[in-house]
Amino acid sequence: MRGRLCKLARAASAVLMSKAEAKTPLIVGHNITFRCNLSCKYCGIWSTPRKEMTTAETFRMMGEFARAGCISWNMTGGEAFLKDDIDDVIFRGKDLGMAVSVNSNGFLMGEHIEACRALDLLSISVDGPQREHDLMRGKGSFRQAIAGVKLAKSRGVRVSMMSVLSPATMADGCRGVRELIALSRKLGVQVAFQPIYGDRYNRLAGSSSYEPFASKHPNYRMALGIIQRELEKTPKLFRMSGAYVSKLFGTKAGPCNAGLLFCYVFPDGMVSPCFIKEEASVDGRKRGFLEAFRRLPAYDKCNCYFNCHSEWNSLLFLDPRSVLHYASNYF
Repeated sequence: MRGRLCKLARAASAVLMSKAEAKTPLIVGHNITFRCNLSCKYCGIWSTPRKEMTTAETFRMMGEFARAGCISWNMTGGEAFLKDDIDDVIFRGKDLGMAVSVNSNGFLMGEHIEACRALDLLSISVDGPQREHDLMRGKGSFRQAIAGVKLAKSRGVRVSMMSVLSPATMADGCRGVRELIALSRKLGVQVAFQPIYGDRYNRLAGSSSYEPFASKHPNYRMALGIIQRELEKTPKLFRMSGAYVSKLFGTKAGPCNAGLLFCYVFPDGMVSPCFIKEEASVDGRKRGFLEAFRRLPAYDKCNCYFNCHSEWNSLLFLDPRSVLHYASNYF
């Protein structure tokens, strides 16, 4: 509890200083590798080779950001657990006083379960019920993902499912969305949703505009209505706030903290305001990671639909629904 209150105080201080355009890398998203053991139909990251930082470079980066006020380190891939030093990076983040989370497909939990026990959150991607998930990720992948969720939960890891609103999960009156919520209730773990979106790595979208093309599905608003009603009835079942659901209904673009209070780091050490602003990246290995962060542009108006970025913005702009969600989940 004391550690969380300290992080909250540091965050509040950084938010106040940001009003004078003072930058603090409070939250860092770290894409630790583009390599993956799956080749999902919609994802092109696994087919896009990217040089990876050494352990020493990663530790140097984490130290720079920690000294500058970072409180949360969030790792993803590819498949993050394919990185040889992932366990060391997790423990390093905890030693530096950060909250550390990892997003995974769930296949490799048995090999890294002790490191997972140190995590503040393990998020396992579940793209739908078995048929829909396996269609996107390959036969048997649903079983492996759920086995990973169960193993993590049995070992005391705080684990949740990250799911997508896609044409598959919204078909048949949003059957897939309903089944995912029922599955999270059965497993006793939280679930979060975000729309499947277009980006430069998405092989199905046909666009890199970052628009949530799931929103064009005739059942999109029905899916959001289902999630909103269930969230109101059982808020602790969801790792998402009412503020985020409202945004998915079509909230207009507003100010963003990317490049001001959070940033994203690619496997090769390029520091970006966020995942979708890769073109604005600065080379952290060459310039120093904190200096790279300080050189990033900030955005007055931006309207991405990523769960993580949107929730960070809602929380850091003190949306009451987001603050209440955070408080009820972490205190």
